[in-house]
Amino acid sequence: MILHRLTATSSRRALLFFAGWGMDPRPFSTLAVGGYDVWLVYDYTDASLDTAPLVGYDEVVVTAWSYGVAMAAVALEGTSLPVTRRVAVNGTMHPIDRRRGIPEVIFNRTLASLNAETLADFNVRMAGSLPAAERFEAIAPSRSIESLRAELEAIGNVARRGIPPFRWDEAVIASHDRIIPTEAQRHAWIDGTATIVTEIAGNHWLNFDDLLPHLIVDKSLVASRFERSASSYDLNASVQQLVAERLADLVLPILPDGARIFEAGAGTGTLTRLLAVSPRVAAITAVDIADVMKPVDSKVHIESIVADAEVAIKSIRPGSYDTFISASAMQWFNSPRLYLERAAEVIPPGGIVAFATYGARNFVELDSLIPRRRRFPDMEQWAEMLPPSLKLIHASSEVIVSRFDSPTDILRHMKHTGVNAVFSTLSPTAFIRNYPSQNTLTYNPVWIVARKLMPQPAEIRRDV
Repeated sequence: MILHRLTATSSRRALLFFAGWGMDPRPFSTLAVGGYDVWLVYDYTDASLDTAPLVGYDEVVVTAWSYGVAMAAVALEGTSLPVTRRVAVNGTMHPIDRRRGIPEVIFNRTLASLNAETLADFNVRMAGSLPAAERFEAIAPSRSIESLRAELEAIGNVARRGIPPFRWDEAVIASHDRIIPTEAQRHAWIDGTATIVTEIAGNHWLNFDDLLPHLIVDKSLVASRFERSASSYDLNASVQQLVAERLADLVLPILPDGARIFEAGAGTGTLTRLLAVSPRVAAITAVDIADVMKPVDSKVHIESIVADAEVAIKSIRPGSYDTFISASAMQWFNSPRLYLERAAEVIPPGGIVAFATYGARNFVELDSLIPRRRRFPDMEQWAEMLPPSLKLIHASSEVIVSRFDSPTDILRHMKHTGVNAVFSTLSPTAFIRNYPSQNTLTYNPVWIVARKLMPQPAEIRRDV
């Protein structure tokens, strides 16, 4: 595999994009995602990847397209990169498979008949039409037929040996994929190896410049938007206040005495203040990516840290905290699932993991404005992210519809609460002009509370 750096932003975060078969940097020369250095992986003739250039990043987000989905699992097996979010696009973990990938007869036929003419036919099916294929030709890879054949043979050999397990946060399926058939992708992801499966309009080849920014959180943008709204947040975030109050009501009665709490996404301190009044609480570490925490008048020891909670949690020593809690923040995480797994690792048995976030109907009004925007999981999907060591003790959700006089008022509300990062690709003018006429903004809060199970006694072996 070849690792090629596409964009350098001096960021502490990297986006690692695994391209499909037959690619090189040329089709992806304009690919950029805010807040990330972008690296491209291509040419799977050699199934190994030198990840040394990626060492030193605080976070690595993996996106993969087509056969790159399976090859990402091969490349990253056993690596220690700080991978968080993993998004598969128009690919499966079953490269050669009759129901879940490309049938072997078609794979073998493609390999045996590969020449300039059949490659052109392949590009038409990949792009979806002859005019689209002609546009693709302007940026098509500069690869020889011999190199393409060698790469496809190598992928086939890897596929027949078996693809190692790899858990994806999201699988994106295009509606008219004629390379890895849409229906085959649906069958493939039924197995649950992707937390969320999203279907979008499109063909096998997609406009990745447009798609990827909707699939990945630009955390630097989120931080700057919330810092900008710090002075107006508390006066405008009535829903977030309600969400925090209900989470506190659920958690405070079950906290251990002398609770040591790690609060992820503490913001201005809305939830922190609610927790700090409890005699059960000894200490709170309030972590937020934005420097917006306001003073909290409390006898409880409160340490405020400006950091990315997804990164900070990796360095926490087991037993440092007995409670992990978060309100109105985990929807901004690249991989909430990995965060929850790490929280479960470091808390003692009986410890609490609780969070309030937002579900699939949150900001549903934006669907017509930004068709490919990142979707939040629904309540069931949030609960399913809990690792087996955490027992779910509460799950609930609600739909709250806020009404405004005009789209301008909605835009102002979103800016004052910092959540306008969700439509960073849409101009304010377009937002106001095209916003749905009912002038509503829907919130869909979700509350999840879980407790770490006591370890099961080891089975006693009795030799007969």
